[in-house]
Amino acid sequence: MQLKAKTIAITNAHQRIASELAMFEPIELSQAVKIKLMKRTEIKFLVNVAELSGLLSMLSDRFMVQTIGQNRSQWYTTTYLDTANLSMYAEHRNKHSFRQKVRLRTYALANETYFEVKTSNNGNTNKQRIQLQNGSLWSKSNAVSTFLLDTSSYRVGQLQPSIVSEFNRITLVDTQHAERLTIDTDIQMQNVRTMQTLSLPNVAVVELKCEKTPSVYTAKMVEQVHLEQSSFSKYCIGVALTDANAEKRGFEQQLFLLKKISQRVTNSVF
Repeated sequence: MQLKAKTIAITNAHQRIASELAMFEPIELSQAVKIKLMKRTEIKFLVNVAELSGLLSMLSDRFMVQTIGQNRSQWYTTTYLDTANLSMYAEHRNKHSFRQKVRLRTYALANETYFEVKTSNNGNTNKQRIQLQNGSLWSKSNAVSTFLLDTSSYRVGQLQPSIVSEFNRITLVDTQHAERLTIDTDIQMQNVRTMQTLSLPNVAVVELKCEKTPSVYTAKMVEQVHLEQSSFSKYCIGVALTDANAEKRGFEQQLFLLKKISQRVTNSVF
């Protein structure tokens, strides 16, 4: 009965989210991508899915929602690559100021796949990517080999699939202040090595992407709704919770906050 009640609560939350999204002015993907923010500052927050409708109601007068056709959200599939000894996971866990993630990202509605290298350097993020041809294998691509050589310290032969993550993303765009706010829900992961799976139906990851610092408007909004800031990494949390042999030291705060947010029961906190 408790599981059924949780399922109903999640369904109701998604219905409220859809109602709030209908209030946003749409912006087509072709226009939204002009605000690339490939070099940017990223600030992440965790929130219970039941709290999202209240957050969205505060944003509709400033942000527009990215649309593809009639769709106001889009499924993403991301395959994170790592070395056999999980060196990228270790760099993040050990809080190296310079660290990288290498991944394949597929946009379901657009039917496009990109090979990406995401570099974090002292809090600044730079994402570089190349598009893959449909059906092509990244491990056999000369373009990928050259791209990795130019953008990272890794080589194709060192990398193998580690975590596959799927989620539904809402993208909100503020063209006036060149900010983008993404909201990821229905997060699911599978560890390619252990075949263990992870589902986070109650948790949403909210990420603010801006050139340097958030606008005054966005900063006040974050303060007002008491979003829980976190350095949450889907990849690292996915490894930590699906691989019993992976070292978890360094992720204690993220794991505690994830559990806290997931279990939070509220009618409204706004």
